[in-house]
Amino acid sequence: MAGVEQRAIALKADSESAGTYVESFIRGFLGDPFGKAGEIMSASDQLQRDFQTASQQIRETYNHVQDIAVAKGAKLPKKGRGWNGTTSDIRADAV
Repeated sequence: MAGVEQRAIALKADSESAGTYVESFIRGFLGDPFGKAGEIMSASDQLQRDFQTASQQIRETYNHVQDIAVAKGAKLPKKGRGWNGTTSDIRADAV
């Protein structure tokens, strides 16, 4: 997840940089008005997919740790504050 967050920060910085504005202007002048915007949207879409993958991996790890804890005798509450801050069944896959 940290890698996804770092790439999100880098994408934001790149998309808001003066160089990006200049590149967009030049590309627009040369007949490619939405080229840079398309690249940024594509990178943003990939970042969203990476975030969803990382979130899924976190949920799977959380559930695996719970399964091990229960197998070792831990008693988990039926209701409580879930891994993502919501009040629901304690299992992450039930959220």
